[in-house]
This record gives sequence, structure tokens and C-alpha cells, in this order.
Amino acid sequence: MNSRQSRKYNAAVSGDQELTNHAADFAGNTALTNKQTALQGSIDRIEIVQQKQETDISGFAAAKFAARQFMAGKAWVIAKLLTVYAREISDSVLLEEIDFEKSDFMHGKETVAKDRAKLVRDRANTHLAAMMAAGYQITAAMITALSTAITNFEAEEGKPGAAEGDTVAATSDLATEFTALDTVEEDIFDLIVSYAENSPSFYNAVNDAFEIEDIGSRMIAMRVTAADDVTNTRLAKAAVRIVELNIVKNSSKRGVSDFSQLEMIEGNYTVEITLNGYQTFLLSNLAVFASKLTRVEARLVKL
Repeated sequence: MNSRQSRKYNAAVSGDQELTNHAADFAGNTALTNKQTALQGSIDRIEIVQQKQETDISGFAAAKFAARQFMAGKAWVIAKLLTVYAREISDSVLLEEIDFEKSDFMHGKETVAKDRAKLVRDRANTHLAAMMAAGYQITAAMITALSTAITNFEAEEGKPGAAEGDTVAATSDLATEFTALDTVEEDIFDLIVSYAENSPSFYNAVNDAFEIEDIGSRMIAMRVTAADDVTNTRLAKAAVRIVELNIVKNSSKRGVSDFSQLEMIEGNYTVEITLNGYQTFLLSNLAVFASKLTRVEARLVKL
């Protein structure tokens, strides 16, 4: 993945996690549930193509990749159950040990991924009885299946294999998958609009989670969110200007404009927002501090 794709992938994973966190807020909404499933499928396909892209460079065998993918799936499911359980019993040590995402098993060094899977298996064995007694959907058979998957992966580690395909083909496939991801995300964006007024915390959390941070690793100094004052729906293409610096950025399709700490040093600033059909929004004396994010929730009033 290139840097833009990587940031978009991370945003998609973050958005999926936020939807999961707020599952109770859209319980019974079959359309949105189906779109989250489609989102997860898109993320999985991107991971597969990404691995193929790496396969061309590293020489991983197809069988090894398949074994790693299978192990990752088994380990991820159990890790998520352990994560919830650790939070429930306030076991911060366990939580820090096993709070993995699927990408933690799929990407990076093989030995690290395998050790993480073994750790999940071992911790699951330790807490199996207590989790089953508490009603968690975990069984000894699931742990056995993970152990088998780890063994299969170990059997494939030393095998040389042919490349999965050339880098050009994988790069093209990635572009196709990200186009498909765009479509799924757009549908999710449209479906959650209905929650903007009655469940704004859910609506805003999901939108923020999907937002791509285009400034890379540099910290955001100020994030400005533009929304309709009545419906609370996010407003795209609003011109957000930092008056003292005369820096203007249009809000994204999710109503967000980010300004980095390279652009805004510590101090007080005025934000001006203009958008056709709305009154000009002006807010002064907004404090920006080094190494801290300042949030501005702007509600624009229609003319």
C-alpha cells in the first residue's frame, strides 16, 4: 500500500471498530448491519491483496500465506473475546497482552505473529473456565482449532514458494479494492445520517473514526467539524479559514478540516467558516496548545 492507501485502510479499520462499539445504537437496522459486514469483507480483501504485494517482494509461499491468514482469523476472534473479558474483570495486564487486531497477526514478522497467536491461545486456556461460566462464546474446541492453525503455520514457515503474483498486478488489485471500499463507506455515511439528530454521539463518533488524517504522523493542532445547526448533519466543502494565518481548507465529505501543529503554533486563533446557503460562522480566542488537539464543533445556521 502507498501512504494514502495505508491511511485510508487504517481509517476503515477504525470506522469498523467504532461501528462495533456502537452496535447497540443501530440494533435492528439491517441495512447498516449489512454494510458493516461488507466493510469488513472489503478490509479483509485489502489485507489479502496487500499480503500478495508483499509476497512478491519477500518470496512467501502461497501455502504459507494461506496458513497465516487462517491462523490470524482464529487468533483474532479469541483475542477479541479475551479483550472484552479483560475489561470486564479490570485486568489491565491481560488487556495489554492480548488487545490485538487481525492486522497484528497478518502483517509484520512471521515469528511475532506466531508468538502473538500462541499468547492468545495460552491466555484463553488459562481463563477458559471463568469465561465459559460468565457466558462468553468461547469453547475448548475454538482453542484447539487455533492450536492446530498455529501448528499448520509452523509447518509452512520453512517452505519456499513461488510469488503470488507480480507487484504491478497486486498494485492494480489494491486500487480496485480501495475503489470498492469507497462505495461501501459512502453507503455507510448516507445510512448514519438518520442518526445525526437523535443519536449525535453515535453519528459523530463514526464519522470521526472514518476520517483520513492526511497529515501523516504530524499531530493535529485543531480539528474543525462543520455541521447543520438544526439536523446536526456534517457539511462538506465548507471553507474553514484560520483568520490570523489566512489558511483555508475545505471540509471533507464528513465535515472535517484538520490543521497540523506545523501550521498552527501555540496561541489563540479565530476560525471563520463560510458555505453557500449558511450564515458565516465566526469563533474567536480559540486556544491552541503544543502537543494537544483543539476541537471546534461548528453549527452553521441556514440563511
